[in-house]
Amino acid sequence: MENTIGDRLRSGICPQAVAKGYRCIYSDQGVWYLDHLDVPWQPVYTADPVEGITDPSEQKLVIGGQVCMWGETADTSDIQQTIWPRAAAAAERLWSRKEATSAGNVNQTVLPRFHYFRCLLNRRGVQAAPVTNLNARQAPTGPVRISGLAVGIVRSCLSWGMEMGILTV
Repeated sequence: MENTIGDRLRSGICPQAVAKGYRCIYSDQGVWYLDHLDVPWQPVYTADPVEGITDPSEQKLVIGGQVCMWGETADTSDIQQTIWPRAAAAAERLWSRKEATSAGNVNQTVLPRFHYFRCLLNRRGVQAAPVTNLNARQAPTGPVRISGLAVGIVRSCLSWGMEMGILTV
């Protein structure tokens, strides 16, 4: 895209670019590079694409964002768990109003949606990692695995769906 700068290598590029009238695509290498396995979903969600940009006309020049996934920490056996649910955290951050993503404790306001979203991904065959893992990818704790599917996760999916009024019995 002509006259657009990608903020990939270090933070702080977008404020400089939009101050000069360029459009910018935000990507924070510290938390939006999904191969950083020590970063859980919360810092991905709370990263602010318009941080340091106070002028509303300049904020409009931040036209989107990008999460990146490199192959040195993943292969076909674990790439889905490496990407999901953290990519969803960045996506929700980008498509939501700032007020909606900045209010309150994300573990109370966002975590229930992410639990349910992970369940939807799993039901559709996407092997998304457990949302509450300290790191991005590690074995889930809890119930004994039966035929590769944790009974506790299925119960959790059903409970979240019923609580949110999405599933009925």
